[in-house]
Amino acid sequence: MTPLLPSEESALIAKRLDSWRDRFPTSLNTPVDHWHYTQVVVNSVRIDRCVQHESALRTHISLRASLCWNEDRREAAELLGARLSKKPGVILRKLRHTRQGCEWLLERWLALAAILALAAPWSEAQKSLAFDLLGTPPELRDLDPFLDQASTLVAREIAALEHLKTESLDTLDTLERDAARLGLDIDPSPALLRLHRFEASCLRQMHCAVNRLKSRPAEIAADLEPSRPYSPPTKQAPPPIVSTPVEPLNPEHEAYERALLNHWNELAAAEQAAEQAAEQTPAPSLASITSPRPPANRRQRRAAARRQATASR
Repeated sequence: MTPLLPSEESALIAKRLDSWRDRFPTSLNTPVDHWHYTQVVVNSVRIDRCVQHESALRTHISLRASLCWNEDRREAAELLGARLSKKPGVILRKLRHTRQGCEWLLERWLALAAILALAAPWSEAQKSLAFDLLGTPPELRDLDPFLDQASTLVAREIAALEHLKTESLDTLDTLERDAARLGLDIDPSPALLRLHRFEASCLRQMHCAVNRLKSRPAEIAADLEPSRPYSPPTKQAPPPIVSTPVEPLNPEHEAYERALLNHWNELAAAEQAAEQAAEQTPAPSLASITSPRPPANRRQRRAAARRQATASR
């Protein structure tokens, strides 16, 4: 596919605006509809541009994998190793994922081993580097484990990294390089991921505009339909009540019902007589109901007590 220049993109947009108009004959009635239609065409050209850009980007990745694979991987290891002192545990594990990262770690351990070979003690910066290469968090660096066993520790780490590189990382590096030469996305580049996000965004905008234009004919038909006069809902008559025949009671049940009804009538008559008697009884006077008010303070209580004692004599 031949890449499009910006001037050619403008010509292609103008061409599609004319050629695709027949697909939306009844939708382009307002300026908003024309704007949605323009968004459909513009995003279609952007998607074509993304396809061309992706093809060129994959070709570029394939060429760099053939020509400068080690240099690119080494640069990535250097950038990752520069953050080792901030997050030693996390960055150490990431460096051990690639051959170039493992070589970066080996170079530091070999440099520290060379210092020990000269019978020179490590400085504080070199001890901090050794802690970083071990992935030790800053909270656990109070003790000094490099006093007597530094040479043994360095030899052990160098042997472990060389074994990891020889047994695993060399083979994985060859496979990843061959896949990159073919344009396969085993480890997609940030540029390719950004391109995919932009293409997905253009596709969503295009679908949204298309759906909006497709729904316009139904909206126009609803607007052109004459409005019906309002008619209140008719009130329906209630369904007729159908009486069901009642079965006659047997004599015993009928006698029980009659006795129960007489008992309830007697109770009602007794309650009515009690209510009438209560109404005829005169109400007690207020003086007989209210009791004398107790004295309010100590002086009044003492005076009342003296009067009561005098009356009792």
